[in-house]
Amino acid sequence: MRYNLILRFLTIVSLMVTFLNCEKDELRSELSGIWIELTNRNDTIDFDSWGSEDVFILRRGFELRNGYSLPKYGSGLYRYILKPDTILLNNMLSSSAGYTSHFFQMNSSRDSFEIGNFYDTIISVHQPIIFYKVR
Repeated sequence: MRYNLILRFLTIVSLMVTFLNCEKDELRSELSGIWIELTNRNDTIDFDSWGSEDVFILRRGFELRNGYSLPKYGSGLYRYILKPDTILLNNMLSSSAGYTSHFFQMNSSRDSFEIGNFYDTIISVHQPIIFYKVR
């Protein structure tokens, strides 16, 4: 009797883990490609994966600083980990090895997503930024 309960519990847990992993893999494949910021249409995110690491490149253009044309603040390569309604980010060009947590939600038609402001110093850190898929 107890053996049957343990077996059922383990079966349910393994099915849940499999379902959640499939859902993450599906979302990961839907993210693959280039996305553009909706309001100003200047910033793009290019999602990709390098082996087992999920990464994206945030391109923001260039600005003149101290006489040099440099990438705008926040531009660069990021590692990411998807969680329900959250994305954990690590700027690979930073000396920090830690991840920061930000709001993330894909819309139902899968052609746009909202992400918590992790790079734009002009708008509030609490204001989500909307990106839509280009290709």
